Amino acid sequence: MLINTGDGSYANLDQIYAIIPYEGAVASRLRRICAEQNLYYALNGGGKTRSLIIFNNGMVMGSSLKTETLKKRGNSVESLTVADKYEERTEIIEEDNE
Repeated sequence: MLINTGDGSYANLDQIYAIIPYEGAVASRLRRICAEQNLYYALNGGGKTRSLIIFNNGMVMGSSLKTETLKKRGNSVESLTVADKYEERTEIIEEDNE
């Protein structure tokens, strides 16, 4: 499943390890170290970076969306997926009963 990370960028929800706010020295240091190792992608459309998305493979992506917004989008994607699967399963059961 893909999650919209803002400014026309998407990320694979299954590959996301963590989403952290871009505040303080730790996040700034993480971004700098990953940029030095060519593991950082600033996909914030030239705007202010508000959160960092850390992937399972060690890559980091900067997003212009707040951490809470990304969390809500991720949760809604999972909810929609479960609902869609339930509807498909219900339709199959109803067809078998006819």
